[in-house]
Amino acid sequence: MYIKKLVLNGFKSFYGNSEITFVKGISAIVGPNGCGKSNIIDAISWVIGEQKIKTLRANSMVDVIFSGTESKKGLGRAEVRLSLINDQNILPIDYNDIEIARIIFANGDNEYYINKQKVRLKDIQELFFDTGVGKAAYSIMAQGKIDMILSNKPEDRRFMVEEAAGITKYRVKRMEAISRLSQSNENIIRIKDIIEEVKNQYEHMKKQAEKAKQYKKLYDQEIKLEIELNLNRIIKQKVLNNELTEKHKKLDQELIDIKGKLDQLEDGVHNKIQKLTEYETKKIENQRDIFSIQSDIKVLASKNEILKEQIKQFEINIKNDNDKLNVYEENIKDINSELSRIEKTRFDIDNQIEEINEDIQLNIDNINSIDDNINNLNATINNLKERINQSNKELEEKRKEQKEKTDQLVVKIDQTLNIFDNNFKEIGHLKKNIGENFIYILTNLPGKRGFIDDVIKTGYISKNSEDFLKLLENLKNELIEIESKIKYLDNDIKEYIVKTDELLSDIFDPEGILQQKRSVENKINELVDQINNDTNKIEELRHEINKKRDNKEEFNKILHELNINLTTVKEKKNSIDNDVKRLIDIKNHHEINIKELKESIERHKKKIDDIKLELEEIEEKTDELNEKRAVIEKTLIEIDKNIKNENEKMSQQQIDIKNISNAWMNKKNEIENINLKITEANTTIKNIYDTFYENYSIDINEYEQKKEYITERNYNEIRSELSEIKNQKMSLGSVNLMAIEEANTLEERYNLLTNQLKDLEISKKDILEMIEKINQVTEELFLKTFKEIKSNFHKIFQKLFDGGSADIKLTEPDNILETGIDIIAHPPGQKTQNITLLSGGQRTMIAIALMFAAFQVKPSPFCLLDEIDAALDEENITRFVNLLNDFKDKSQFIIITHNSKTISAADVMYGVTQEERGISKVVSAKISKKVS
Repeated sequence: MYIKKLVLNGFKSFYGNSEITFVKGISAIVGPNGCGKSNIIDAISWVIGEQKIKTLRANSMVDVIFSGTESKKGLGRAEVRLSLINDQNILPIDYNDIEIARIIFANGDNEYYINKQKVRLKDIQELFFDTGVGKAAYSIMAQGKIDMILSNKPEDRRFMVEEAAGITKYRVKRMEAISRLSQSNENIIRIKDIIEEVKNQYEHMKKQAEKAKQYKKLYDQEIKLEIELNLNRIIKQKVLNNELTEKHKKLDQELIDIKGKLDQLEDGVHNKIQKLTEYETKKIENQRDIFSIQSDIKVLASKNEILKEQIKQFEINIKNDNDKLNVYEENIKDINSELSRIEKTRFDIDNQIEEINEDIQLNIDNINSIDDNINNLNATINNLKERINQSNKELEEKRKEQKEKTDQLVVKIDQTLNIFDNNFKEIGHLKKNIGENFIYILTNLPGKRGFIDDVIKTGYISKNSEDFLKLLENLKNELIEIESKIKYLDNDIKEYIVKTDELLSDIFDPEGILQQKRSVENKINELVDQINNDTNKIEELRHEINKKRDNKEEFNKILHELNINLTTVKEKKNSIDNDVKRLIDIKNHHEINIKELKESIERHKKKIDDIKLELEEIEEKTDELNEKRAVIEKTLIEIDKNIKNENEKMSQQQIDIKNISNAWMNKKNEIENINLKITEANTTIKNIYDTFYENYSIDINEYEQKKEYITERNYNEIRSELSEIKNQKMSLGSVNLMAIEEANTLEERYNLLTNQLKDLEISKKDILEMIEKINQVTEELFLKTFKEIKSNFHKIFQKLFDGGSADIKLTEPDNILETGIDIIAHPPGQKTQNITLLSGGQRTMIAIALMFAAFQVKPSPFCLLDEIDAALDEENITRFVNLLNDFKDKSQFIIITHNSKTISAADVMYGVTQEERGISKVVSAKISKKVS
């Protein structure tokens, strides 16, 4: 199994959608500090179920949501999706491709998915149990995990052995079983308490139930007597109701006879009324006709006035339209005159615009010319700068050469001084000899030469020739010695000259070092002079450029003013064009109005002619209506006479009708009184039914129909018995009518709780047996794995440290389930000491050795290493890399590192950077060497 792909969206510094595709082997994630590399490890840890905020380097869980930058707003959710290839069926799920996803929202809600199906956090955590992968496993190794391995708490180191032993699921089951056992104990205690409480409640409620049963018996007797009493009342009321009904029928017949006589009289009156109605109807119809005719006459008169007014209005409209027509025609003349004037102004403005454009072009040409001059001068300056740079380079070279010559001169002088020192005695001896010989010659030769001169001058010769010969002999010898001294002196001088010349010729000859040095210095001075001259020339050219720029600025000002003038003139022209357009629009509008006014005048004239014809028709219709009204008025006089005759005949009949109506009304009132009594009896019966139902929720009508409880007993007798029952019921005091049902319920609950207590005690026994079995399996697996890791740790330690020894021991061998693990390490050449006193690099190597010792027992499908090589030196890095290569065929390694050796060992490298501050991005392509 290995990680195929990681997708981050809004997680920490990864804004938007960031995707990383991994391969088997070793993958290195590189990038500068603070770019978000470790957020990749945090994302993988988070998606597989990490809940510790400290581990995720956050203050709260919602801190993993992208919080925003200066240019990007914060997001409302974060999502991480991890794709795994389950090719070895390490995960207990029947899929080869598995995607784990986790989403968190700004309100803190989390969602978890496996292959896009929503699951619980627990489901994801259980999926990775005993695989070497998970939030508590050794598959994620950062500085914090190293600190946990090397902490002072031996208990913190158990997690590696537990994960390698595959007992995480047993530990979880054991914890769940212990939790269930604790819960069972609590439930047993609670149920025992409840049983005792229910038992007490049942005993108390049982007494109340007995009282309630007695009360219920009295209540049933009371209901029976109430039914008997109320049925007695109902029967009496129904007897009374029947008597009233018979009397009501007799009065109804008498009322019918009176009504017959009244109807005969009313029929006669009705005939009279019908006849009067016919006369009235005819009268109304004729009056309606007269009214209609009068209305029509008024309408025609009104219409006549309106039409006359319309003629006047149309005449006024014609006059107004003619006035407007004249105004529009005058306006068109004025507009044409204004357009002619504007056209001349526009022609002048066009000429002005052309002149300004010519001035602008001239200024632009001048500016371009200045720009060309400036560019040429800048080019010259650049050439001079290039020459200065070249001169500076040559100057630097000459100065180096000067230094070299100076150094050679110093060396030569040192050599010369050494030679002088070495030959000093010899030269000193020569100088001494030369000095002594010079003194001897200067002292003796003049005396001898004076002696000979004296002999020659005086002519003195000694009498004794032997003395003379001896004197000559001595003189000869002295002269020979002087000659010898002169010879030696000559040789010494020559030798001295030779030695000094040899020593100084290399320095002072024309081709000597001193002359070479002076030649270089002269060249340096020439270059310096040239650089100064070029620099001065550049300053002159810059000054000239500044003048050109000043000139350009003047031209730009003029150009700016010309552009302003041009804009102003163009705006003026646009204004004039707008005026022309406006005037033309007004003119066109006036012409349209003139046309419409002419058409309106014609329409009004036609309307006047039509109205005059309509007035003639109205006058004819008015005459016809007046003749028709006179005929109808005569008919109305005849109808009024007939109506008067019929009214006189009907008056006597109405007196007879009144007398009979009074007799009918008396009978009707008597019947209504009987109806009232019948209604009262029915109401009393209904009230008895309703009241009884409201009080006892019993329909007494059912007992009446069945003729139950209907007796011949006296009403008072029944009431007396009923009163006795009520007194007995009252003597019972307050009664809980629910006590019977509650007592039954409590009895059932007591029995149920007793059975539950038995079940819980059986369950507790089963849990204890399961915990014992889990403890046994856990201890066996833990000890077996511990021994394997112990052996592996010693070997890997020696490999990483190139010697030494290491061991792990149980702190509590008699308590395997809780024991911690102590680490004992002896690096080569060091005495036994606490691992906390070792260097950071050594501590890291010990943690790596222990981690890979666990790997050998149970390799994790993938391992995430976050800068654990940071504390290692070059030699340890090499050993660490070799160890990775040994394990990479078994596990996939994803390493965050800054070390070049670790990077070079990777099969694939990924780069993380922040092109935009605060937003991480995987920018580099995968640089593959030997991807599996």
